[in-house]
Amino acid sequence: MNTVCMNRRPRRLGRLATAVAAGVLALFAGAAQAQAQAGSISGRVVDAQTGGPIRNVQISVVGTGLGTLTDASGNFRIASVPAGSVEVRAQSIGYAVVTRTVDVVTGQVARVDFELTQSAVSVDGIVVTALGVERAERELTTSVQALSGEDLSDAPEANLVSSLSGKVSGVHITSSNTPGGSARMVIRGVTSLTGNNQPLFVLDGIPVSNASSVVGSRGYNAIDYGNLIQDLNPNDIQSISILKGPNAAALYGSRAANGAVIITTKKGSASRGLGITARADMTFESPLKLPEYQNKYGQGSGGNYSASTDESWGPQLDAGEMIVQELYGDAPAPFVSHPDNVRDFFELGRTANTSVSMAAGDENANMRLSIANMDHDGMLPGFTQKRTTVALAGGAELTEGLRAEASLQYTNADAANRPAQGYGEDNVMWQFLWFGRQVDTEVLKSRRINEDGSQFNWNTRWNNNPYWTQLEDRNNDSRDRFIGSGSLTYGFTPWLDLMLRAGTDVSSEHRRQIFRAGTRSVSSETGAFGETSIERQETNLDFLFTADWPGLEGMSLSATFGGSRRDNSYNALGTYVSELVVPYLYDAGNAAVTPSVSDYRQQTRVNGLYGSVNYGFRDVWFVEATGRNDWSSTLPADNNSYFYPSLSTSLIFSDLIELPAVTYGKVRVGWAQVGNDAPAYQLLDPYLGDTPFADQPRFTASNRLRNADLKPEQTESWEVGGELRFLAD
Repeated sequence: MNTVCMNRRPRRLGRLATAVAAGVLALFAGAAQAQAQAGSISGRVVDAQTGGPIRNVQISVVGTGLGTLTDASGNFRIASVPAGSVEVRAQSIGYAVVTRTVDVVTGQVARVDFELTQSAVSVDGIVVTALGVERAERELTTSVQALSGEDLSDAPEANLVSSLSGKVSGVHITSSNTPGGSARMVIRGVTSLTGNNQPLFVLDGIPVSNASSVVGSRGYNAIDYGNLIQDLNPNDIQSISILKGPNAAALYGSRAANGAVIITTKKGSASRGLGITARADMTFESPLKLPEYQNKYGQGSGGNYSASTDESWGPQLDAGEMIVQELYGDAPAPFVSHPDNVRDFFELGRTANTSVSMAAGDENANMRLSIANMDHDGMLPGFTQKRTTVALAGGAELTEGLRAEASLQYTNADAANRPAQGYGEDNVMWQFLWFGRQVDTEVLKSRRINEDGSQFNWNTRWNNNPYWTQLEDRNNDSRDRFIGSGSLTYGFTPWLDLMLRAGTDVSSEHRRQIFRAGTRSVSSETGAFGETSIERQETNLDFLFTADWPGLEGMSLSATFGGSRRDNSYNALGTYVSELVVPYLYDAGNAAVTPSVSDYRQQTRVNGLYGSVNYGFRDVWFVEATGRNDWSSTLPADNNSYFYPSLSTSLIFSDLIELPAVTYGKVRVGWAQVGNDAPAYQLLDPYLGDTPFADQPRFTASNRLRNADLKPEQTESWEVGGELRFLAD
């Protein structure tokens, strides 16, 4: 449980601070005495199922701050362990924690071996932090919350971000009000002036795009094409760590000023033979709540029926009156209410998720292949989403001390007839605000096109037939996306590693929107259409030295140093034809007017160097310092370099003071600065190409004033918090 420390009872807190200080001093004093009476612990860690060794298992002596990692053969050794009976803990992601008691004798080596059992959930006490480094939860000096893949796949949703709603404290998630739309995630509120306040998403150590796209003004007939992180398959996720705010994500640079979401995928593990897992889920959806409508008066105004009026201020309903209505032609028909005509428009939506995965491995290599399919038929007629994901991940020990890991993912996503949003004719919910209360939805459904090809409707002025909007004014989009990453890690010594990593995120998207002749929102009598092609790519190259010094009596010390290069490119090419020569032929060669063309290209680069130092004393007091310097291509040459540090500390006070019912208590304090660059092309005022007038080209000045002396943005954060656990073993 996360809490914020508040100084409401200064006397009691003063006594607590005095007691904590006394406890820390006592620990320092005891360290020197224990150093002269120490032995060593060695052993080996293997998989309980296969008997194969497990690499990189964290071995720690409980309550001492002593620890190490197992090597490629599963062996470990911890020196300078205080003599006496101690508890030794082994923990690794994907395995259940095991703790054993061992007697350490001065000057001798105690032997303890471990057999770890694979666990379906993430390991309690181990989380993946910035740069993909695994750390014990009690060592963290910042706010990090971890989730297992099982937390997300129990009831999978089409959008991964929506699946996190209600599962993480301090995180606000807003889902779109239109099916298939984007979901917005904000950690601890809005901080940036640029308007982008969402966290950075990192997949297997590589930042990936979570860009969202809304075409058109959100207030009028806009289409929300969703956010890109929904391309991920929840069944492929091993764990997710939420790094809250700049203190926890300082090493990731500019884009992590709003926190970071660290996603680790499943990669297989040592097993006997080939393991195959199949899963199928089905969910259903229907409108939870609709606006309340009156059913006393029908279409018209002033108590009279009018086919050109869409408000319901006409004749009284259910009075036995026969009226000639647009919906029923020239013959009079009963003027009666249809209280459920809006609800009857919606269908029972369903989402089917199926996946199959195969995993295999031994002590030297592991591999996992998965294929998943999502098929969503929405509540709105004609709206569908389909997504197919193929993922391959694994790793291998190439030589003694050299390990390779790779992760590949391909996604194909298609959608049809996404609904518009905002106040406009293309949004069916806008139409239902003015819907005649006597309109029978079933009649509109059975007949939406007249014999001459015109629109069959219930009014003659503003609204479309809602089935015409969803089924005749079509929009389709498709996206192909490839995410790939690979790393090489070499252990120079048992305490010093170097990792080289590269990854790319490439996507290609095509959108097409058609307005049939007769649509009320376009002025053309022959129809209109638009097409857009979008290409995105982000490539990251980085290196990271990791050092974890062994043999420090009563203390732990680790450090990282690394650098990265990030290249981003974005290309969008679009055309819109507002009038056609031949109706229903949606081709630029059939344009009756000069098409509107847009062409936008963007390239940016950020280089960075970063490092961190982590110090722990007696496994109860921890201090972490980080620093990073970035050089961004979007800033002026004189201002393109910016440095930002962070400093945080935490104390496990429950190990020093016994408090009733409190089994675990931590307090933490942190400070951080995170720099941020600007969007591309904000330094010089450009001229923008416009549609030619006759044969004369036209250019217009931008309506935004640029700043050639732009400086980097700085976000400063102070964090005071704590964690408490009650009545637990």
